Amino acid sequence: MSVDVFTRPVAPYPLGKTWKSTADVLDQVSGPITDAIVIYGGWGGRQAGKPLPGGPQTGTAQLVQEIEKITRTPPVLHSVKLISLEGAMGDSSVVQGFNFIKTNFHPLGRLMIYGYSMGGVDALALSRKLDRELPHYHFPSGKLISRGMPGSVGKPGTPPSLGRVRVDLLITVDVAFGPLSTASVVVNRTVAPCVRKNLNFYETNPKPRVFSQGGPNTPENPQATDVVNVDLSRRRSHLRPGQEVDHGTIDNDTWYEVVWAIRGTLGSEARPPFPFPTGVFAT
Repeated sequence: MSVDVFTRPVAPYPLGKTWKSTADVLDQVSGPITDAIVIYGGWGGRQAGKPLPGGPQTGTAQLVQEIEKITRTPPVLHSVKLISLEGAMGDSSVVQGFNFIKTNFHPLGRLMIYGYSMGGVDALALSRKLDRELPHYHFPSGKLISRGMPGSVGKPGTPPSLGRVRVDLLITVDVAFGPLSTASVVVNRTVAPCVRKNLNFYETNPKPRVFSQGGPNTPENPQATDVVNVDLSRRRSHLRPGQEVDHGTIDNDTWYEVVWAIRGTLGSEARPPFPFPTGVFAT
């Protein structure tokens, strides 16, 4: 669920009804339940902020293909909606992700964000924007929420609030910005309190000529966010046997773990073993 429900008594329902419990409130929240996923790829150059192209060229593209298989699965209770964009240092991709969430958010669904390299910068920025600008889920003023009316998202005000909006899972992979990757004033690796779990894969072997490298993330509020930092600097690459993971391979080397982290958050099937290529073994 993408809302931390207020457990204290809240404002009376319109029409004289009273919210006596969390279950009483949630019983009024219905309509199609949508799980929303935002995926940011690496720096897109002239295509920055544009839709991520398909194909198997990158780990992020592979990830999108796998998540699209979930969206094509006949839904039982939930549907999955996905937007995938090229990374862009600036507002363009962040605003698109923000508007996508505003349009597709459902309090009983799951909200997930993924970002690789420059897209990781965007993913962290989007989380902070959500924390600032869409902190609460509330019911429309003067109306009893009804079937098919999912309510609205925004700052607390006249409408009675159900609870705080949260990001169920934030996945960041080698958050970086070229030679400025280690400059905290450029790459902000703090995780907003609206994020419940951040799975952060990174390495410190900057790719030649690009000089991008990741680093550990830090929760803004450790009581609100569980940050799991996974350092792959000495891990052998699955993509290039015999070589260590670097910035150019880490999205390919982690996409499988990412897919199953997302599936687990969605409550999908159990995770199978990693399909290592013939002749390759874990080191």
